[in-house]
Amino acid sequence: MVHRDNSAPGLFARNLIRMALLFASTLALASCGSEGEKAEEFPPRAIKYMKIGEVADSASRTLAGVVKAGTRSNVAFETAGRIVDLKKTVGDIVAEGELLAALDPEPFELKVSEATFTLNQAKATLKDAQQKHFQQEQLWQKKVTTRTAYDTAVSNLSNAEGQVGIAESQLELRQRDLKKTKLIAPFPGRIAEKKIEIYEEVSAGQPIFVVQTDDENEVEVVIPENLIDRISVGDTVSVAFPPLGGLEIDAKITEISPVAGEANAFPVTVRLSKSPPDVRPGMSAEVTLRFDTEATGKAFSVPLSALKPDVQSKAATVFVYDEADGVVRMRPVQVVGIQGNTPQIVGGVKAGEIIATAGVGHMYDGMKVRLLDQEKPF
Repeated sequence: MVHRDNSAPGLFARNLIRMALLFASTLALASCGSEGEKAEEFPPRAIKYMKIGEVADSASRTLAGVVKAGTRSNVAFETAGRIVDLKKTVGDIVAEGELLAALDPEPFELKVSEATFTLNQAKATLKDAQQKHFQQEQLWQKKVTTRTAYDTAVSNLSNAEGQVGIAESQLELRQRDLKKTKLIAPFPGRIAEKKIEIYEEVSAGQPIFVVQTDDENEVEVVIPENLIDRISVGDTVSVAFPPLGGLEIDAKITEISPVAGEANAFPVTVRLSKSPPDVRPGMSAEVTLRFDTEATGKAFSVPLSALKPDVQSKAATVFVYDEADGVVRMRPVQVVGIQGNTPQIVGGVKAGEIIATAGVGHMYDGMKVRLLDQEKPF
């Protein structure tokens, strides 16, 4: 016969045991649930990405330059005199053969008149000498004159002919000097400088104007010594003009100095294929050089954030997205160049594949991921 204790203390004890068992059961269920959650995988991580594009093009380097006139010339009178006319000033456009300035012509006109008079005298003397020579020649043939008289007539004729020749040359020089009182533009262009004022006395060869071309502009740039062996005369470069909104014009390298200047850089001249009116000497320019490197034609450009470096091997790893399995796979690559701030890689990847571009330091081979479709490719 079972005795059931219905006293208050006995009932309390049974309830306490029953609550303990219920609590233990709850803990067991909670423990089972926690272990089940640990067994499950985390949801795929969303990643930023890019699609591998075309292979790297030629490398480029942009350097600062300055525009200069392709042809720049000091224009001067070839004779001394006083300026009485200045037709042009700084900035004026001139045509080839156009009058720029003039000297006082009066002194030169007087010298032309003097030379003309001298020539006329010489011609008169020559005419007289010719007549006397003819007479003496006739008499000599008839044996009615002396040898001395005949020789004198011949000598006087020769001297008279020489004097005429000298007088003609002097007249031509004086006429030439008179023409040189007009200063003519040697080629089409623009007045860059005016070095004299009207009514000033000038000497022969003293610069009056500086004329420069408008349509044959060049750009001077200095090339660092580590790049000078990569360029040659005739290479095509691109020239941009920041003051003109980044206007770009093709140009060719025309001169490479054999001697380095400041900072071991070499002066180089490039000639513009065309020169718009707004491009003026003294304007700043940017010259972009392009040359082949180890990366040209075979490397892919990727953002730095896509690379997980391997310090020991000096290589790197990228994570390629495997669309079939929804995971990323590790691929070893080599960095063979940098274009701007963008690494260029070879090996391990091919055009069209998708790689992760952020958070690669926390990725591992076979990691489940999904693409952030709303993100723009790099």
